[in-house]
Amino acid sequence: MSGPILIVDDDKTTRAQVEKMFAELGHECDTAVDGSDGIERFRMGNYELVLSAVEMSGLEGVEMCRHIREIDPTAVIVLMTALEDQDTAVRALKVGAQDFLRKPFSIEQLAEAIDGRLVRKQQRRRQQQLGTVMKRRDELQQLVSDQRRSLQQTEDYVKLMLDAAPYAIISTDSSGNVLTVNGVAEKLYGVAAADALGPAGSPSHHKI
Repeated sequence: MSGPILIVDDDKTTRAQVEKMFAELGHECDTAVDGSDGIERFRMGNYELVLSAVEMSGLEGVEMCRHIREIDPTAVIVLMTALEDQDTAVRALKVGAQDFLRKPFSIEQLAEAIDGRLVRKQQRRRQQQLGTVMKRRDELQQLVSDQRRSLQQTEDYVKLMLDAAPYAIISTDSSGNVLTVNGVAEKLYGVAAADALGPAGSPSHHKI
């Protein structure tokens, strides 16, 4: 996992119990004492999942869920409640909660509620990362293609200007190997460009 799980509950005992369950499941946790604290911690952290009580003093869980989803629409949020309130459940699902846990719950029920969602979130993250890499690769390939095209256009332009020149032009490197020969030079010296040019060390490679 790239980040811990955030537990939000105004009951200290519940926070400690749930944190212990997560530790047994191999997850790191942070805790928040109410909805407002949960929002602030979520802003500052990188959380894989938020597990929050619905009933809390101050800002309650459903409203906190709405704020967190505004911060991060991909946030995974599971709410826990001791009440059987259908209206609250519907309201929570509308603002982005993915599931409900009925208090009290076992470690097996907790694992069932969160494990699949964590796996799916990690899969989505990997897909997004792969998409970013593929997009960057395509951009680099396009950049290389554009640069090659630009270089070829430049070479074609230079050749055109050399051939259009009314005087002989021969260019060499520091060792005297011929690099370019224009048409006037070919006629003047009787050497075709194809014969004058060639890889270093080849029979066709001349020195001036």
